[in-house]
Amino acid sequence: MTEVHKHKIACPECGKEQEVKVWDSVNVTLDPDLRRRLFEGEINTFKCDGCSFESFLPAPLMYHDMTRRYVVQFYPPSAIGETQFLELFNADGTPRPPELPEKMQATFPPYLRTPHIVFDPQAMLTYIEFRDRLTDHHGKPETPPMEV
Repeated sequence: MTEVHKHKIACPECGKEQEVKVWDSVNVTLDPDLRRRLFEGEINTFKCDGCSFESFLPAPLMYHDMTRRYVVQFYPPSAIGETQFLELFNADGTPRPPELPEKMQATFPPYLRTPHIVFDPQAMLTYIEFRDRLTDHHGKPETPPMEV
């Protein structure tokens, strides 16, 4: 599912406040144009209407490709220093499952439970390209049987 909301942000250069779309997640299977928009810097980018200052917004962003069966999750590097953020993961770096009934969690495909975590926006783009090229080379990943 694609999730986007609006925030008022003041330009760090000129101080002009404006409303900006902040994307929490993009599903490129449901809206394939979002992949192009991400690679062209149209997602989570601040562009000031006053002075033309431009900057990437360091907001968490999940990229979901249902066809190729992978998820990559970007977090800003500053999150690493936050105890609350660290509590979202096990000691081995795997995400802790969300607070859902175990039976419901078992219905999630395994790739949804193990997103690839990155802390650099370029690393996100590089990983997406890597996974897309793997699919082009090997074909679409097989769907593992659902756990019950």
